[in-house]
Amino acid sequence: RDNYSVGTAYVTITGIGDYKGSVTKSFAITEPVLTSDVIVQSRNAAAGTFDIVVDGVPGYVTSVSVPVWTKADQSDIV
Repeated sequence: RDNYSVGTAYVTITGIGDYKGSVTKSFAITEPVLTSDVIVQSRNAAAGTFDIVVDGVPGYVTSVSVPVWTKADQSDIV
């Protein structure tokens, strides 16, 4: 019920009344392919700021996280 995890899902249909028996079938839930455009704009080197615009995100995506860091080893990633 309400299965949205990637993998194989199963559904069983069971007859009632004059309809007898049951049947179980499987189907694949595949990982969605996400494509979007990421644009860095409004760069202000003096202030050390910029804007990141993510465009083309499907409606079913509820949030987008963009990591930002300054150190070469990414130890300050936020």
